Amino acid sequence: MSKKLISYSVVTLLVSGFAISAYLFSRSLKLLEGATNTGFDVCSAAFNTSCDATLLSTDAIFLGAPVAAWGLVYFGGLCALLTFGSLVGARFESSANTGSVVVATAGLIVSAVLLSMFATGTVPLCPVCIVVHTINFLLWPALFMNSDQSLKQTTTSIKNGLVFLVRGEKNTELEDATWKFAGYIAILLVAVAIYQATANRYERAKTISEMKPGGKEVLVNHALERKFEIPSTPDDARKGPEDADIQFVVYSDFQCPSCRTVARRLDTFIEEFKNRVSITYKHFPLDPTCNPTIRGRFHDAACHAAILSEHALTHDKFWDFHDAVFNADKRPTKESVDKIAIDLELPALADSEKDSYEKKIQRHIQEAVSMGVNSTPAVFINGRHVPEPGETILDILVWHELLSAQDRAAAH
Repeated sequence: MSKKLISYSVVTLLVSGFAISAYLFSRSLKLLEGATNTGFDVCSAAFNTSCDATLLSTDAIFLGAPVAAWGLVYFGGLCALLTFGSLVGARFESSANTGSVVVATAGLIVSAVLLSMFATGTVPLCPVCIVVHTINFLLWPALFMNSDQSLKQTTTSIKNGLVFLVRGEKNTELEDATWKFAGYIAILLVAVAIYQATANRYERAKTISEMKPGGKEVLVNHALERKFEIPSTPDDARKGPEDADIQFVVYSDFQCPSCRTVARRLDTFIEEFKNRVSITYKHFPLDPTCNPTIRGRFHDAACHAAILSEHALTHDKFWDFHDAVFNADKRPTKESVDKIAIDLELPALADSEKDSYEKKIQRHIQEAVSMGVNSTPAVFINGRHVPEPGETILDILVWHELLSAQDRAAAH
């Protein structure tokens, strides 16, 4: 590989690492401040999951700043070191290249530790963070090749540098040591400046978070919610085991746009955590045709869709019906849900069956009303209501419950 190509590779990796770290740092600040608009979610768009729970985790803070801020210090410091070496030339370039390998070695150790925390479930999985660590693992060999030294030569240079620092002794392989030492100090000051700027910005965000609900407030508010013993019967639509660590119960409406969003998010939890999560679907159609608590005609096909979903459940096709309705491009209508039933090859609906399904829907509505439900989606996690089931809040609560279950298991 040519020297020029290696240099381009180093620059690309450093700029990519710095840019992604900047994104993660910016998003962590917005989340901490409780911003209603956190901007484009790269993690969700690229990996169909969220990194927000990781960014809000206490494990994401180290020495008074988010880990993402340390990513800025790390990649920014390396950029400054190599740039300074390139500008100065022969008097410092070789030492700068050697120093970059040393710093990258320390970075590899940190990346290995953080990746092990993801692997063991100590912190929520963050795919974008893993991309940063992957960049870091690719960066080390690129920097090593860029140094134009063998491993033995690099080790000797490091040894000579340590000798000078400890004893002040110069040798033929460490010419201009004092000047080079001054160069490293200058780069260190750049790194300190980046750290100070990010730490100050983080402290400002913490101050703002004290005036707005954030991750901790979400957990506190959820703990204050009354815990209900929600009835569960064999004829309820359930996905996942009954003894799952996280049990979602959702009172929903097939014509509710927000219910569609929540349904898709809950499916990602099932995919990610497998048997540790279960979802029970219950009915609360915002349609006065079957829901006497509704005033006005909000969703005129919601009751009809609920009845058809129960018919699908009888024939072991509830989740097929559920997914087809919520994954449709347009708002469901009576005609569109009828077509879904036909596509699923459901038999004709008998009057006796319809009466039975209507009674079950009424039972769900009464349950919901008894717990104060008056809108959809009404999401309950392990018996506690989640008043605002947005993606970030659900991520925080899910990871909290998973880690709590893990702690309980360890205690026994």
